[in-house]
Amino acid sequence: AESCTGQPLPRLAWPQGSRLFTPPAMGLLMMDQNADVAVVAVPFHTAASGLERVYRFFDPATAEPMRYFDEAGATHVVTCSIEPTIAERFQTAQPLAVALTTGAPPAWLKECPGVAALRVYVPAARSEVQCPVPAN
Repeated sequence: AESCTGQPLPRLAWPQGSRLFTPPAMGLLMMDQNADVAVVAVPFHTAASGLERVYRFFDPATAEPMRYFDEAGATHVVTCSIEPTIAERFQTAQPLAVALTTGAPPAWLKECPGVAALRVYVPAARSEVQCPVPAN
């Protein structure tokens, strides 16, 4: 995949040392689009620990999702941006994923502005983590 919405993803300049917490298939996409970032999970068996952390983060049964974000040494959560009317059918099964893809994050995440087609979040409690900016 080259996009979330059928449009090319924006090229972003990520802060040095960025480690992206993304759904696994998106991890591949982000690596392809941004050679200067690391990702937590890609859809390969050799990435089993990263895959488990991402799945547990999004699992509705997980009481403290940020535990898995922190264990992975991640700096940003990245998802596609999805219209609420499309995402609402997944609300019961994946409430955190729906919240993040529709721009309604929990209080412990803060959305980065100006990133079309993507939703990028940083931990609200970590003011030192900077948002990416559009690349030239």
